[in-house]
Amino acid sequence: MTRAAAASAGAGDRQVPDTRKFRAHTGWAPLHSFEQTTDDLLDDWRARIRTGTPFLSR
Repeated sequence: MTRAAAASAGAGDRQVPDTRKFRAHTGWAPLHSFEQTTDDLLDDWRARIRTGTPFLSR
């Protein structure tokens, strides 16, 4: 499957909320950018894999 085909395969399932109304009523704003959040998440998972930390602990 090509990258373009893979990207469009789930296109109908993606939903991106418009938070303008919520922000206007509450004054809320994110503390961290989406990019920083994904960077932090990837760094955490990479560290877990590198150190052998179990992914699930039940």
